[in-house]
Amino acid sequence: MKKALFYLILLLPFIVHGGNSSEVKQQQVGNERISFTLDLTLILEGPYTPGKETLMHTALHDNNLLPHSQPFNPHLPYHGNVIPVWYYPGNESVAYIPVGVVDWVLVEVRDASQGDFAYTNSARARKPGFLLNTGKITGIDGELLSFGVDIEFGLFVVVYHRNHLSVMTPQPLENVNGSYTWEARFISKFIPKQVKQPLTAGKSL
Repeated sequence: MKKALFYLILLLPFIVHGGNSSEVKQQQVGNERISFTLDLTLILEGPYTPGKETLMHTALHDNNLLPHSQPFNPHLPYHGNVIPVWYYPGNESVAYIPVGVVDWVLVEVRDASQGDFAYTNSARARKPGFLLNTGKITGIDGELLSFGVDIEFGLFVVVYHRNHLSVMTPQPLENVNGSYTWEARFISKFIPKQVKQPLTAGKSL
């Protein structure tokens, strides 16, 4: 319990392009149809390990500091913030944290024709997932994140992390055979101030 509390206290009040509402129209996938999957890759600057076989270290995992339940649901208000933009009330949990996990992330999909309209009120669904030391993001089941929502205009992805700036795709992603792919380490972020200088393996969060 103390480890989980220590982890939660590190969460920062992220701000991503507009608004501070965390209301998102959730749609369970479960037994329902899967509209699409997300194939996401990104690098966190903090655990980045240039010259290593893997792109990031797994110190939190190795020291048993990762909670087994998704950590984006702290007690409210959170440091004076009534509902942080990244607040997610889901109860997802795992029996153990798989080898190779760097940290938890929260992935949000938004539906808008262009970035200027991709405010928080365009969010359609959210899911927690694992960031692996290879840069890949998976669901807690180890598979690509999948969503059962329809996208009318264009799909934007937002990724939240506990102590890095949140990031959003710079333009709508393309649906290729039911999957959207984004390699954030090679693509500039939507908000210029969030872009770090290029690293050996590309840009980081």
